[in-house]
Amino acid sequence: MAMLNFIFVAPGCINQMQPLFIQNRDIFETREKKSKTYHWAAFVAGQVVSEIPALIVCGTSAFVTWYFTARFPAKASLSGQVYFQMLRNVVYEFLYTSIGQAIAAYSPNAFFAALANPIILGAALINFCGVVVPYGQIQAFWRYWLYWLDPFTYLVQGLLTPVTWHVRVQCKPDELTYIPLPSNTTCGDSLREFLADHAGSVTDLRNTSTCAYCEYSTGADYLRTMNIKGAYYGWRLTGITALFCY
Repeated sequence: MAMLNFIFVAPGCINQMQPLFIQNRDIFETREKKSKTYHWAAFVAGQVVSEIPALIVCGTSAFVTWYFTARFPAKASLSGQVYFQMLRNVVYEFLYTSIGQAIAAYSPNAFFAALANPIILGAALINFCGVVVPYGQIQAFWRYWLYWLDPFTYLVQGLLTPVTWHVRVQCKPDELTYIPLPSNTTCGDSLREFLADHAGSVTDLRNTSTCAYCEYSTGADYLRTMNIKGAYYGWRLTGITALFCY
């Protein structure tokens, strides 16, 4: 939930940023472009560079107030990776700014950009990043190309991996699957082969009546359903997210 709340800061920030970008673009196309005062690349560079100080300050403030209050690991190798993912040298702030400016650049006005935002961000990027719909359940047509082209795939997975991979999972009683056992056997004997080949754990291996099975034993078991196969994926995904910003 903490990750979800953090990620959905982006739509509001994009909506606030786009009108100013479109206003500046209209001025450029009316004045500098026609008079050939400077090239469009200079305009784009100015828009990007002017955002850097504010993004670093806002991203750092958001990280400090969000990460530690959510009680995520304070270990530097984990918290540092999440912080880096949030800015661009320090990534997320730059990613949603880049997406917002790209939408605004192709929009005739701010109203059209506001209509396009939920379609591109919600219907496309967020729905196909492997979280709302797990990787294995995405339709094959989308899974083999849009999933891999979606920057939110790498963003969300890069944020989740360091804070989730090593977490021990303890299911609540209503989250357990209760499996009746044959007579004269224990839970450990009955499910030994199953547990060797599948994720999850049982609460009492010596129980002789019912086996209480939890689907996940660690956060790694859950992350594997999102196509994250190792703890090292965290830094790799952070680097790929940074490439999308450029």
